[in-house]
Amino acid sequence: KKDRKSANAASQKNKFKAILLDMDGVVALSENFHRKTFNDVLKSLGIFVNKKEWMKKYAGIGSPKIMKRLFRQHGIDEDAAEWVKKRAEHFKKALQREKMPSVPGVKKFLKWAKQNRVKVMVVSGGHSKSVSNMLKNMGISGLKVVGRDNVKKPKPSPDEYLLAAKKLGVSPSECLVFEDSPTGVRSARGAGMKCVALLTTNRKKRLQKAGFFIRDFRDGRLVKIISLLFGKNYQPYS
Repeated sequence: KKDRKSANAASQKNKFKAILLDMDGVVALSENFHRKTFNDVLKSLGIFVNKKEWMKKYAGIGSPKIMKRLFRQHGIDEDAAEWVKKRAEHFKKALQREKMPSVPGVKKFLKWAKQNRVKVMVVSGGHSKSVSNMLKNMGISGLKVVGRDNVKKPKPSPDEYLLAAKKLGVSPSECLVFEDSPTGVRSARGAGMKCVALLTTNRKKRLQKAGFFIRDFRDGRLVKIISLLFGKNYQPYS
């Protein structure tokens, strides 16, 4: 029995192979940026979304759903897909003018992942090209992206996370996902992956299925959580 236990412990040591990060609210503090660009583009249609409403109804669900929901709510008979394109173009220009703020501690965490030879990929409900532009804007290089355009069924379906694992050559059980929205947590758990929720955009009660929670990447509990989940003691970063 002892031998079996030690064998299990040893096999668990190599289990932590990949970190999969959502973009908005996990890598970038971008929700206000998104909200502002939606408001700018939709001003001519008489639409304005305040911060509270955005966080409650629209954060983390992707532009096509946001646009359709807004048009339905305001009784607007327009081609939502065309307005999604207009918003994307405006967002791209806004990125050229303004710097996107990053979630506190994320850059140090990425460095820690590299030092521990853990693969990292961004898995977003946004369009992959737009996410790549955001990373570039923030000065984060070398990260591959899976976006909503890479799968038939984006989040809350598990397909994006399953595709990311496949691209990295790891199994879902070897991945740790970082999410900030109920949609994203559902997607990660549906893929059979462990999940830590960041409390950057939502309250804990909306993210209960994640199981573990941190404020942001400066949270001292993070490496302890990783060590607990994967049965290996990792050194903290400062």
